[in-house]
Amino acid sequence: MIPVVCTAPLNAELINEFLVETYDNYPEAAQSLVILTTLDWTHYDNDEAQLTPDEARKQKSKVFAYGGGPMKVPSRPLWTTNFSSPFEGKAPEDVARFLKKAEDAPGHLDRRYCAILDKQSEKDRSVLLVKTKRSEGDNLPSECKYWEIVKLREEWKEANAVLQSASVGVSSLEEILWNQYSDKQRS
Repeated sequence: MIPVVCTAPLNAELINEFLVETYDNYPEAAQSLVILTTLDWTHYDNDEAQLTPDEARKQKSKVFAYGGGPMKVPSRPLWTTNFSSPFEGKAPEDVARFLKKAEDAPGHLDRRYCAILDKQSEKDRSVLLVKTKRSEGDNLPSECKYWEIVKLREEWKEANAVLQSASVGVSSLEEILWNQYSDKQRS
């Protein structure tokens, strides 16, 4: 599961549109984004997609083999929960530091990456994709070489697939960032 945090006050309708758009664009990619609505990690202990029908009934949850909702872990449409984000007003670097240090987070939460919905997300339907820790030898464009983290702005529709690819090593945020900077220089 890959965390999604809101650093701006965004309504449930906008979050739902993000989930629909990112999941619909690549339906073959796993739906594994988790909207972090609280810092209480027990809220994210159960992967609702993995529950048996009996377990789901006991927890008053619904089970969906693929797609459908509403679910919190993973977060799936129809998202209807308005909440005050514990990350409101935080910089991407602060979010990354928090996730790196959150050792009591559930093991299925991939803290190496996250998506950030921010003020710009509301304006242009983009999301900031973050690799929470730079590795030794990370090669970034010169404009980015002093960044503490790797951050990449993408359209909503690309978020889930890009994060899935990066988390399993098929591609990297660094590679996409290089391509974006190369495209800018050619323009």
